[in-house]
Amino acid sequence: ENMPAAPKPPQKAAETSKGTSLAANNTHASAIRKKTGKNTTKIRSVKDQIRGLERLLLKKDLAPEGKEKAEKALADLRQRQVANKQKDKEIKYSRKYHMIKFFERQKIERRLSKAQRALEIAEGGKDKLSAAEREQKVRQRDQLLEDLEYVTHFPR
Repeated sequence: ENMPAAPKPPQKAAETSKGTSLAANNTHASAIRKKTGKNTTKIRSVKDQIRGLERLLLKKDLAPEGKEKAEKALADLRQRQVANKQKDKEIKYSRKYHMIKFFERQKIERRLSKAQRALEIAEGGKDKLSAAEREQKVRQRDQLLEDLEYVTHFPR
């Protein structure tokens, strides 16, 4: 019953006299890490990485091999940025024109099936088509197939 109190652990250098950690005051990411217990790091955007590399290249005391490596990384990031912008634009337009694409595809498929039926009837039927008429029907079917290909893969 009369046990001596357990000795207090020694204070760490990162702790203040009140017992609060100084690391909690540093950044939001460290606060998140501390709360969740996971080692999460913020994912930097391509634009942010480019800005960081440009700032690094402005330093005068940068070693030549480091400068060369940073310039190569900067060029790669700029290419990725262009590709990302193009991809975003494609996604935007594919969403915008989804309904129009759907209706156009239906119209073309309907016309294509009509053209194919007409061609089959003309080839297998009693009425033989002249070579010019048959060629025109084949061209019409091929044009509809091209249109269908365009509509299904637009805007890419």
